[in-house]
Amino acid sequence: MTNIWPIGGVKGGTGKSFLACNLGIWLAKQGNKTLLIDADFGAANLHTMLGIPHQDKSLSDFLNKKVQTLAEAVIETRIPNLFLISGARNNLDTSNMAYQQKMKIFRAISKLSYDFILVDLGAGISLNTIDFFLISDSGIFVTTPEPTSIENVYQLIRAVYARKIRQLLNSYRFRTLVKETEAKAKGVIVNNPEYLLSAVKELDPEKGKSVEEALRASQFKLVLNQFRKQDDPKMGALICGVIEKHLGLPMQFIGNIAYDLLVHDAVCQKVPFLDKYAHTQTATDLRKVCQHILGAQRMGVESSPAKEALEKVAGMDAINGEVDPMRSPLELTHYELLDLSPGAILFEIRQAYKKALEVYREDAMVSYSLFSAEERKEILARIEEAFSTLIDEKTRAAYDRSLIQQGALKEGAQHWGVQRTPIPPEGAILQAAENPAVKKILSQEVLTGMDLRRLRTDLGVSLEQITERTMIRSSLLRCIEEDQYDQLPSRFHLKGFLKAYAQYLHLDPEFVMKGYMKRINVKEPTPCLSQNFLWDVYERSVRFLKRIGIFGGQGSMQTGHGITVNRVE
Repeated sequence: MTNIWPIGGVKGGTGKSFLACNLGIWLAKQGNKTLLIDADFGAANLHTMLGIPHQDKSLSDFLNKKVQTLAEAVIETRIPNLFLISGARNNLDTSNMAYQQKMKIFRAISKLSYDFILVDLGAGISLNTIDFFLISDSGIFVTTPEPTSIENVYQLIRAVYARKIRQLLNSYRFRTLVKETEAKAKGVIVNNPEYLLSAVKELDPEKGKSVEEALRASQFKLVLNQFRKQDDPKMGALICGVIEKHLGLPMQFIGNIAYDLLVHDAVCQKVPFLDKYAHTQTATDLRKVCQHILGAQRMGVESSPAKEALEKVAGMDAINGEVDPMRSPLELTHYELLDLSPGAILFEIRQAYKKALEVYREDAMVSYSLFSAEERKEILARIEEAFSTLIDEKTRAAYDRSLIQQGALKEGAQHWGVQRTPIPPEGAILQAAENPAVKKILSQEVLTGMDLRRLRTDLGVSLEQITERTMIRSSLLRCIEEDQYDQLPSRFHLKGFLKAYAQYLHLDPEFVMKGYMKRINVKEPTPCLSQNFLWDVYERSVRFLKRIGIFGGQGSMQTGHGITVNRVE
């Protein structure tokens, strides 16, 4: 089955063509028969990035009936398994093609036989661009870590989903929906999918449910391009979280692509970036994005041909998990608003609170332009209310009881009623501790994360068991075992986590804590320069000083620290 992946973004210069070109190259080199379609009508340039200066056929030849089938407009590239339908020789009016022409292309694309078809779309939110994006249930939105670009990608995402709602309804029903929406809320933007979906569900609950299922069936992805070191690496995931929570729309973040000046060099030389600079960080990031696409294919989350995508009404869950229907912040529980489980510990609550403020504060780039000033103020007030309620044990217990009474929380799932995994029998642990490898580790003064993992696995305990009992997140325990020091909490909290970890394994908490903390406190020795290196520097300096006539020296050198250095043969 052919996998169709449209690639789009509102702003020009975000890297849509760069991404499409290099994803196509990587997929082709993995043995996949891949087709690139340049649908950036009026500004096509995929052929230039592939180093194809002249094309004898294009998409317009198919529209103008110079070729009978779209397959006849395909151009072979110098890369095996990679093919191109160019848009470079398109007519001037192709960017404003009629509906019949557009549907002709869609039907033709659905008949092509390739493993992957990547469609490079133009900038903007014209109906043609949006309809080409909806040719498949899977598509990639490209943005950059800048407020203007993030604002524009939110506009495109809303426009795409609003257009999909219109496709699922007939014209008369859609016009009625718009009128009803405008009548209930003056000045509302009628292309906002959240408003449109709410109106559909109110007017026709059955149809609203089917539309919501169709929207949730979409498998759209987000890529953050031109990512610089000073940018927040979590920004893309946070953007997707905001979209899923507040728009009820599935969106999966599949990676950052590093900014590299060599991209400009490759474009100017008209050579594919992956071919010329295959060992750069940007090339590594591109390969990771491709692996996500191949992973989706292996999991069975394949994109649909054009006809199926436009007609599909029932769908499947998103890769990230089932996305809840769209709800306003007032309808979310405190746990949902802060993205917490009901059994969260105090440390997790504080971390979630900080993360929420990072997403919703007034100057937050992640949610820039998505909310009005009043909506943002309301959300921030709800966040403060949620935090103050959950951070206090008494108010939290009362709140959990109210959720249980409302049916929003199951009995026993709340923090004060969590059913935890029992601690393993001490006898079994002591028996396992007779293992020579365990004894060797416990005889060390300094413990590494790898030592802790070896202890845990030899004692037959999983991370999930420790998490369930201690309420310490498994991701945090994994950071401890992998010595990811930059991801660890403060030393105060870390000591407590290490003691809880050791207690579960029936080990001496003080011994484990102090052993690991000694590892953190060990400072790497400052590297010293070799004598030969210092001597070479000395000789170069001597030659320069002799040349200008102010030096007459011996074959030794004294450093600023009073150390005499002689040449070592």
